[in-house]
Amino acid sequence: MAKVVVIGGGYAGLACLIDLAKKAPQLELHLLDGRAEHCKVPSLHKTFTKPVAEFLVPYAELTQLMLEKPGNG
Repeated sequence: MAKVVVIGGGYAGLACLIDLAKKAPQLELHLLDGRAEHCKVPSLHKTFTKPVAEFLVPYAELTQLMLEKPGNG
């Protein structure tokens, strides 16, 4: 089985993983990022009223959401 490593868990890295998972489900996909959470950057302007921690989403949670979403294999 071919392995693919995506470096960086920002929006582009996540989009790449999602697209690869849909188009080539036979691939073994891995994400390499320095953090355990994805930061929802478009929401950062709201950090004036809420802590930044409220905008962090664990990659494990994102993975689970993608696995549960209909049409994602």
